Amino acid sequence: MPGHLPQSDNPGEKSRASLLDRFASGQQRRFAPRSALFSEGDAAESLHMLREGQVEIRISAGNQTLFRRVAYPGFLLGVAAAISDRSHNYTAVAVEAVITSSLSRSEFRNYLKENPEACFEVVQAIGTELMEIFEGGLRPIRNKPRHLKPHV
Repeated sequence: MPGHLPQSDNPGEKSRASLLDRFASGQQRRFAPRSALFSEGDAAESLHMLREGQVEIRISAGNQTLFRRVAYPGFLLGVAAAISDRSHNYTAVAVEAVITSSLSRSEFRNYLKENPEACFEVVQAIGTELMEIFEGGLRPIRNKPRHLKPHV
């Protein structure tokens, strides 16, 4: 995990770098393979930026999986629940050993209030994913996120 993120003259890149920096200063957490970061129905007390490893995201009804995808490094987990003050509506399980940077719901919300560019970027990412779900139904959207990719 890099200690310093390169800076850019592009305002969009600067907001992305500052959000990554904010998460990099958050609590680092490790999850063993097959352990849940959180489960559907859990209170959204924190959210995670995936730094290393892969996480399976799934929505189920009873024993039937309705939606499934894999999140890769750079993906934010638990954002919608943290922003909306609702419980998680999906389960996130480590596929392999995982490292995340975590922020509490209140830290993240305060950060977004103070940084409108980062707030807009997060809203844009959520909107894009919602549109893709509505357009394609409950199925995997894509394998790799287009937003918030960490600088290597």
